[in-house]
Amino acid sequence: MKDLAAKLRALELYDESLIERLPEIINRMDDEIKDAILDWLDNKIEKEITIHDVSFSLLKECEMDTINAYLALDWVKREPEEAISALKSEFYPVFEYFLNK
Repeated sequence: MKDLAAKLRALELYDESLIERLPEIINRMDDEIKDAILDWLDNKIEKEITIHDVSFSLLKECEMDTINAYLALDWVKREPEEAISALKSEFYPVFEYFLNK
């Protein structure tokens, strides 16, 4: 977990309180999504994942950073109705365009 925190710290995207919590959050995630985050942290490879018609690339189109996009996908997998509703209200124009194609 310390290694993971160090990698997150190196990104210079998050404050220290979030960096302390993120490793635990990431370790509880769905395995496929967790592996994608870890691969991105190690190799900067963004894996395309789609869950309930919500894709990683759609979330990136909404200007989410990589980790937040994967966190959102994990939420969609765990609580699809609540997560998709919240994401639609936050990013309505982009979601309506892509989800209604």
